Amino acid sequence: MVDNLLAKHKSALIMRLSFVTGGTICFTVKSTAHTIDANATKPLHLEPLDLKKATTEMPQGLFERYR
Repeated sequence: MVDNLLAKHKSALIMRLSFVTGGTICFTVKSTAHTIDANATKPLHLEPLDLKKATTEMPQGLFERYR
């Protein structure tokens, strides 16, 4: 589904929440910045970030600023 969304864009970044694996933040990147052939790029799915680990490793008070 993400690949279909990115098909019409040359460069893009998608961030999405997934609760399938217990809560993760998933990033997908598509960029033509580092390629000679603009048609050769495919979306790159980065390693998901576990929400539980992200909230425990953040500095104290970081999320309170944005409430």
